[in-house]
Amino acid sequence: MIELAPKDASGYLERGETEIELKQYEPALNDLNKALELKPDNITANKFRGFAELGVSQWDKAVADFTVFIQKNLTICRVMIGGRWHIEV
Repeated sequence: MIELAPKDASGYLERGETEIELKQYEPALNDLNKALELKPDNITANKFRGFAELGVSQWDKAVADFTVFIQKNLTICRVMIGGRWHIEV
């Protein structure tokens, strides 16, 4: 997929996810970094990059990526019911 569409972040994201499942964390980081370079607002790439960073003991970077994922995810999931804001996770 990447060979056919090298400017499409989804191919890098999918390959990064697979590499994490195979415990190939360094290649996963490379692919997820590329996915975020191509599509900086891809919070799913932040989440998976956090897992890859955990795999190589980059604790601070993992916390930063999980924080971005959580903050942006909460922003997306915020809804108003009866004039009050509620968070759905």
